Amino acid sequence: MKKTILFLIAILPLIGFAQSIKVDKIDEFTKHHVIESSWFTIKSNFGKEYKCKLSKIDSDKITLVLKMVTTGSMVYSINAGDELMLKLDNDSIVTLHCLEYVISSMSHSGSITSTFSQQRYSLYYNDIKQILEHKVFKFRVYTSEGYIEIDILNEDNQIKLSNAIKLFSLNDYNN
Repeated sequence: MKKTILFLIAILPLIGFAQSIKVDKIDEFTKHHVIESSWFTIKSNFGKEYKCKLSKIDSDKITLVLKMVTTGSMVYSINAGDELMLKLDNDSIVTLHCLEYVISSMSHSGSITSTFSQQRYSLYYNDIKQILEHKVFKFRVYTSEGYIEIDILNEDNQIKLSNAIKLFSLNDYNN
């Protein structure tokens, strides 16, 4: 009995936080095949949380969705075409481009002010290939206020983007 309980406690984090496909359906209006992964945390500490998910419509490009929540009142915008740079463990850089204009929003909860934004970036075949072969250990998001760097120190988080990409069938993927 004790061994069973210890086993369940040991695998609970793996079950509770495993990446998965959350949406896999045919849209009833557009008839497009829509696939989305679950959100996964790439960094969370001291009032900052950065999460990603992937989405794909039909056999088009995979889209990386990045959600950033930070404490503070810095409002910024991200223009269509602004860069998200991913630094890999072999020192190479993968550069993605924002698909649309985004402006951050603020919320207040008691004495705490938070800034939130969610932006989308296209992943192309060469980007995907590099991410599958190497760990991502740093993000740099360019904004109207400069850039935000996100160091991914947790080794489990460094491979989450790669693991999420593996959930998608890339057999029909075109550049």
